[in-house]
Amino acid sequence: MDKQTFGELLKYLRTEKGISQKDMADIMKVSSSAVSKWEKGFNYPDFEIITRLADFFGVSMDEMSHPEETLQKLQNRQPLQSLVTDPLPEAPSVEESAARTISGKKLFSRKTLHILVIAGILFCIAGGILIYNHCKNHYSVRAVAERISEDPNYGPSYDLAFVMKGSIPIKKLKEIGETYIADLLTSGLLPRDTKVYRFFFYTDEQDATNWKVTENYSFLFP
Repeated sequence: MDKQTFGELLKYLRTEKGISQKDMADIMKVSSSAVSKWEKGFNYPDFEIITRLADFFGVSMDEMSHPEETLQKLQNRQPLQSLVTDPLPEAPSVEESAARTISGKKLFSRKTLHILVIAGILFCIAGGILIYNHCKNHYSVRAVAERISEDPNYGPSYDLAFVMKGSIPIKKLKEIGETYIADLLTSGLLPRDTKVYRFFFYTDEQDATNWKVTENYSFLFP
Protein backbone atom coordinates (compact mmCIF):
# COMPACT_ATOMS: atom_id res chain seq x y z
CA MET A 1 0.00 0.00 0.00
CA ASP A 2 1.62 3.23 -1.19
CA LYS A 3 1.62 6.03 1.42
CA GLN A 4 1.26 8.79 -1.17
CA THR A 5 -1.75 7.18 -2.87
CA PHE A 6 -3.31 6.37 0.50
CA GLY A 7 -2.97 10.02 1.45
CA GLU A 8 -4.62 11.12 -1.80
CA LEU A 9 -7.54 8.75 -1.16
CA LEU A 10 -7.94 10.02 2.39
CA LYS A 11 -7.94 13.64 1.23
CA TYR A 12 -10.47 12.83 -1.51
CA LEU A 13 -12.83 11.11 0.95
CA ARG A 14 -12.53 13.96 3.45
CA THR A 15 -13.11 16.64 0.83
CA GLU A 16 -16.07 14.75 -0.63
CA LYS A 17 -17.66 14.63 2.81
CA GLY A 18 -17.11 18.37 3.16
CA ILE A 19 -15.12 18.42 6.41
CA SER A 20 -11.81 20.05 7.31
CA GLN A 21 -8.65 18.37 8.55
CA LYS A 22 -9.44 19.69 12.02
CA ASP A 23 -12.96 18.20 11.88
CA MET A 24 -11.55 14.81 10.95
CA ALA A 25 -8.84 15.08 13.61
CA ASP A 26 -11.50 15.76 16.25
CA ILE A 27 -13.62 12.82 15.08
CA MET A 28 -10.64 10.44 15.03
CA LYS A 29 -9.30 11.92 18.32
CA VAL A 30 -5.89 12.79 16.86
CA SER A 31 -4.06 16.04 16.11
CA SER A 32 -4.59 18.08 12.95
CA SER A 33 -0.90 17.65 12.11
CA ALA A 34 -1.36 13.86 12.14
CA VAL A 35 -4.16 14.14 9.56
CA SER A 36 -2.00 16.46 7.48
CA LYS A 37 0.90 13.97 7.51
CA TRP A 38 -1.43 11.12 6.44
CA GLU A 39 -2.74 13.12 3.50
CA LYS A 40 0.75 14.20 2.44
CA GLY A 41 1.91 10.58 2.44
CA PHE A 42 4.46 10.98 5.23
CA ASN A 43 3.07 8.06 7.25
CA TYR A 44 0.06 5.81 7.83
CA PRO A 45 -2.51 5.89 10.63
CA ASP A 46 -2.32 2.86 12.90
CA PHE A 47 -4.51 -0.17 12.15
CA GLU A 48 -7.31 0.74 14.56
CA ILE A 49 -7.64 4.26 13.12
CA ILE A 50 -7.63 2.89 9.55
CA THR A 51 -10.56 0.67 10.61
CA ARG A 52 -12.40 3.68 12.06
CA LEU A 53 -11.67 5.74 8.92
CA ALA A 54 -13.12 2.97 6.75
CA ASP A 55 -16.26 2.90 8.91
CA PHE A 56 -16.56 6.70 8.88
CA PHE A 57 -16.23 7.06 5.11
CA GLY A 58 -18.35 3.97 4.35
CA VAL A 59 -15.66 1.98 2.54
CA SER A 60 -14.35 -1.52 3.20
CA MET A 61 -10.92 -2.38 4.61
CA ASP A 62 -10.14 -3.99 1.26
CA GLU A 63 -10.83 -0.69 -0.49
CA MET A 64 -8.69 1.18 2.04
CA SER A 65 -5.89 -1.34 1.44
CA HIS A 66 -5.99 -0.70 -2.34
CA PRO A 67 -6.13 3.13 -2.46
CA GLU A 68 -5.23 3.51 -6.13
CA GLU A 69 -8.10 1.31 -7.35
CA THR A 70 -10.53 2.85 -4.87
CA LEU A 71 -9.53 6.39 -5.85
CA GLN A 72 -10.12 5.61 -9.53
CA LYS A 73 -13.57 4.19 -8.77
CA LEU A 74 -14.55 7.23 -6.70
CA GLN A 75 -13.30 9.72 -9.27
CA ASN A 76 -15.31 8.06 -12.03
CA ARG A 77 -18.61 8.63 -10.26
CA GLN A 78 -20.51 11.89 -9.73
CA PRO A 79 -19.19 13.67 -6.59
CA LEU A 80 -21.48 13.86 -3.55
CA GLN A 81 -23.16 17.18 -2.96
CA SER A 82 -22.17 19.22 0.08
CA LEU A 83 -24.09 18.42 3.25
CA VAL A 84 -24.92 22.09 3.76
CA THR A 85 -25.00 24.73 1.05
CA ASP A 86 -25.30 28.36 2.08
CA PRO A 87 -26.80 30.71 -0.55
CA LEU A 88 -24.59 33.56 -1.69
CA PRO A 89 -25.72 36.80 -0.02
CA GLU A 90 -26.98 39.63 -2.15
CA ALA A 91 -25.14 42.93 -2.11
CA PRO A 92 -26.61 44.91 0.81
CA SER A 93 -27.98 48.43 0.47
CA VAL A 94 -26.67 51.35 2.51
CA GLU A 95 -29.52 50.95 5.01
CA GLU A 96 -28.90 47.22 5.32
CA SER A 97 -25.18 47.79 5.84
CA ALA A 98 -25.91 50.20 8.68
CA ALA A 99 -28.37 47.77 10.25
CA ARG A 100 -25.86 44.94 10.03
CA THR A 101 -23.20 47.08 11.68
CA ILE A 102 -25.51 47.88 14.60
CA SER A 103 -26.57 44.23 15.02
CA GLY A 104 -23.10 42.78 14.50
CA LYS A 105 -23.05 40.98 17.84
CA LYS A 106 -26.39 39.33 17.16
CA LEU A 107 -25.20 38.18 13.76
CA PHE A 108 -22.05 36.77 15.33
CA SER A 109 -24.15 34.80 17.80
CA ARG A 110 -26.32 33.46 14.99
CA LYS A 111 -23.25 32.43 13.02
CA THR A 112 -21.84 30.64 16.05
CA LEU A 113 -25.16 28.84 16.52
CA HIS A 114 -25.19 27.94 12.83
CA ILE A 115 -21.71 26.41 13.12
CA LEU A 116 -22.77 24.41 16.17
CA VAL A 117 -25.85 23.13 14.33
CA ILE A 118 -23.73 22.08 11.34
CA ALA A 119 -21.26 20.33 13.66
CA GLY A 120 -24.15 18.49 15.31
CA ILE A 121 -25.47 17.41 11.92
CA LEU A 122 -22.01 16.16 10.88
CA PHE A 123 -21.66 14.08 14.04
CA CYS A 124 -25.15 12.63 13.57
CA ILE A 125 -24.36 11.73 9.97
CA ALA A 126 -21.02 10.21 11.03
CA GLY A 127 -22.82 8.05 13.59
CA GLY A 128 -25.36 7.02 10.97
CA ILE A 129 -22.59 6.06 8.55
CA LEU A 130 -20.89 3.94 11.22
CA ILE A 131 -24.13 2.11 11.97
CA TYR A 132 -24.97 1.67 8.29
CA ASN A 133 -21.49 0.40 7.43
CA HIS A 134 -21.56 -2.06 10.32
CA CYS A 135 -24.92 -3.44 9.20
CA LYS A 136 -23.81 -3.53 5.57
CA ASN A 137 -20.56 -5.42 6.10
CA HIS A 138 -21.77 -7.62 8.99
CA TYR A 139 -18.28 -7.79 10.44
CA SER A 140 -15.50 -5.82 12.03
CA VAL A 141 -11.91 -6.51 13.09
CA ARG A 142 -9.68 -4.53 15.45
CA ALA A 143 -6.34 -5.13 17.15
CA VAL A 144 -6.53 -5.06 20.97
CA ALA A 145 -3.21 -6.47 22.22
CA GLU A 146 0.39 -7.08 21.11
CA ARG A 147 3.40 -8.86 22.54
CA ILE A 148 6.85 -10.23 21.73
CA SER A 149 6.83 -14.00 22.16
CA GLU A 150 8.66 -17.19 21.20
CA ASP A 151 7.26 -19.68 18.71
CA PRO A 152 8.44 -23.25 19.42
CA ASN A 153 9.04 -23.93 15.71
CA TYR A 154 10.28 -20.62 14.33
CA GLY A 155 11.81 -18.65 17.21
CA PRO A 156 11.13 -15.01 18.20
CA SER A 157 7.67 -13.85 17.10
CA TYR A 158 5.56 -10.73 17.15
CA ASP A 159 2.00 -11.54 18.24
CA LEU A 160 -1.19 -9.57 17.68
CA ALA A 161 -4.59 -10.31 19.18
CA PHE A 162 -7.63 -9.23 17.17
CA VAL A 163 -11.29 -9.12 18.14
CA MET A 164 -13.64 -9.94 15.28
CA LYS A 165 -17.38 -9.56 15.06
CA GLY A 166 -19.50 -11.34 12.48
CA SER A 167 -18.58 -13.89 9.83
CA ILE A 168 -15.26 -12.99 8.19
CA PRO A 169 -13.66 -14.96 5.30
CA ILE A 170 -10.18 -16.32 6.01
CA LYS A 171 -8.91 -14.50 2.90
CA LYS A 172 -10.06 -11.19 4.38
CA LEU A 173 -8.32 -11.92 7.69
CA LYS A 174 -5.07 -12.62 5.84
CA GLU A 175 -5.39 -9.38 3.85
CA ILE A 176 -5.84 -7.44 7.09
CA GLY A 177 -2.80 -9.15 8.60
CA GLU A 178 -0.63 -8.50 5.54
CA THR A 179 -1.59 -4.82 5.58
CA TYR A 180 -0.73 -4.55 9.25
CA ILE A 181 2.64 -6.29 8.76
CA ALA A 182 3.53 -3.88 5.93
CA ASP A 183 2.96 -0.94 8.28
CA LEU A 184 4.99 -2.59 11.04
CA LEU A 185 7.94 -3.24 8.74
CA THR A 186 8.04 0.38 7.58
CA SER A 187 7.72 1.68 11.14
CA GLY A 188 11.08 0.19 12.19
CA LEU A 189 9.74 -0.49 15.68
CA LEU A 190 10.00 -4.29 15.62
CA PRO A 191 12.90 -6.18 17.23
CA ARG A 192 15.53 -7.12 14.65
CA ASP A 193 15.41 -10.81 15.53
CA THR A 194 11.68 -11.20 14.82
CA LYS A 195 11.25 -14.35 12.72
CA VAL A 196 7.50 -14.81 12.41
CA TYR A 197 4.25 -12.93 12.91
CA ARG A 198 1.37 -14.65 14.65
CA PHE A 199 -2.19 -13.37 14.51
CA PHE A 200 -4.78 -14.56 17.00
CA PHE A 201 -8.46 -13.94 16.29
CA TYR A 202 -11.06 -13.90 19.06
CA THR A 203 -14.76 -13.16 19.35
CA ASP A 204 -14.43 -12.01 22.97
CA GLU A 205 -12.27 -9.02 23.88
CA GLN A 206 -11.43 -10.36 27.35
CA ASP A 207 -10.15 -13.60 25.80
CA ALA A 208 -8.01 -11.51 23.45
CA THR A 209 -6.46 -9.33 26.15
CA ASN A 210 -5.79 -12.43 28.28
CA TRP A 211 -4.25 -14.29 25.31
CA LYS A 212 -6.53 -17.25 25.84
CA VAL A 213 -5.31 -20.41 24.10
CA THR A 214 -7.01 -20.68 20.71
CA GLU A 215 -6.54 -22.53 17.44
CA ASN A 216 -7.82 -19.56 15.44
CA TYR A 217 -4.54 -18.02 14.33
CA SER A 218 -2.49 -17.90 11.16
CA PHE A 219 1.25 -17.47 10.49
CA LEU A 220 2.19 -14.61 8.19
CA PHE A 221 5.86 -14.29 7.24
CA PRO A 222 7.52 -10.97 6.26
